[in-house]
Amino acid sequence: MARKAVKTEKIPLLPTLLTTGNLVCGVIAIILAIYDSFKLILPPPGSSQHVFIPYVTSCYLILLAMVFDVLDGMAARLTNTAGKFGIEYDSLSDVVSFGVAPAILMYVVVLRYQGPVGIALASIFIFAGAFRLARFNVLTNSGAGDPRIFKGLPIPAAASVLVSYVIFSQWFDVYYATGPRLFYDKALDWYSENITTFQHYVIPALMILLAVLMISNVKFSSFKYFLVRERIRFAVLAASMCALFILFVKFEVSAFLLCTGYVLWNLIKAGYELLKARRQKLKRRKQNV
Repeated sequence: MARKAVKTEKIPLLPTLLTTGNLVCGVIAIILAIYDSFKLILPPPGSSQHVFIPYVTSCYLILLAMVFDVLDGMAARLTNTAGKFGIEYDSLSDVVSFGVAPAILMYVVVLRYQGPVGIALASIFIFAGAFRLARFNVLTNSGAGDPRIFKGLPIPAAASVLVSYVIFSQWFDVYYATGPRLFYDKALDWYSENITTFQHYVIPALMILLAVLMISNVKFSSFKYFLVRERIRFAVLAASMCALFILFVKFEVSAFLLCTGYVLWNLIKAGYELLKARRQKLKRRKQNV
């Protein structure tokens, strides 16, 4: 009995190399985070010298992985080489770079002081990210997915919130005590007074929230289609320009605010749409009575 020939999919070179860059950044980020758990290297307070800090370098590698993640999709679309192999390879890389790497990073920086609870929180975040990517692949392969809208919080967005917080906390620990006063110094003073409570309660709660949002059905706007989809295009464009300006003025602070702002904006929008749908449903019921 003759066997049917299996048609193999050609592997596109450029998108695959970019996805590999994403994966490599994630792997190195994990290695640096684990290394930092054994030997913490910090510059002296008030020092202007650039000292190699493994866990901070891990943060920037995860951010670099996000750049590769955007570029590989763009390259696949521009070269018309998008396929199932690219989708699967990209998702596997995303699990490492935006699931495992941020979870280990948060465990090293914050969660390791909470014993088994910290291990459980890191594991939950990884599980939620893997679940989110598996569902995304199923929807994409079935043609049911909408490229303009994500079902559930995208795993790179969840990772960006955690990574940007670690960058902010390192900047705060090392430079804030001796640095110049800033226009948002009162907020930083409050954070300084409540930093222990923040890291023991707020950050674990934030990780659980991000995990729940990843496996939820809440709709999140795609960055690529954000300006096209919104009706108030000029206002959104102006806000984006202001956000970029603030980002470069004080990256360590504004990055965390912008990443959390993306999540909060979509939650507010989802809540508004839910209330709107319920009002319309009640209105139709009254009309039918």
